[in-house]
Amino acid sequence: MANRSKKTVLSVRVSGYAKSCLDVLAAIEQKSLPETIEGLLEQAFDRKSVAPPAFIRQDRLTKQGEPRILLGELMRAVWTDDQELFKLRLHLLEPAALNDRDQVVTGTVFKNLEIFAGDDDLFDKKARELVVESPAIPKLSLSLVRIYWPLLSDYARFLANNSLNLSFPDYVDMLRKSGELDEIFEVL
Repeated sequence: MANRSKKTVLSVRVSGYAKSCLDVLAAIEQKSLPETIEGLLEQAFDRKSVAPPAFIRQDRLTKQGEPRILLGELMRAVWTDDQELFKLRLHLLEPAALNDRDQVVTGTVFKNLEIFAGDDDLFDKKARELVVESPAIPKLSLSLVRIYWPLLSDYARFLANNSLNLSFPDYVDMLRKSGELDEIFEVL
């Protein structure tokens, strides 16, 4: 039996026809409906090719026509259930794959390396099979990034809702002066 704690809920509306097709396929394959849907999605990811994002090894790209990479191969290499790390990886590889707020959060981390630099590699051995080594990929203090993630998210919300264009250190300073900053962030 699958470990449900590792699963996430996806709620979608489909036509009656599509639902019937899924039900029939699940019955024929003697699988549950979620197993059937997940299998179909995996097949689609392994057939769908995308333009290669930054830092992808050239020897892993298709040779015919424009360079492409299979979405499934890319995601298996860079996905992690550590959402902060996954978003940081996506920012380096394909920032457009992030929503606006996550682009601001991850961009803020990379723009403030004087705060967030550290010894942690963003790409593990599995990801390195696909992602090149590059001095343009900084090492971060992932523990510090995780501590600051809620504050970084607040900063992104602040920028979205205000016409002020404050840097992250200035935002932190503003919060500190107003007494709204927790002691945990006194490192800045």
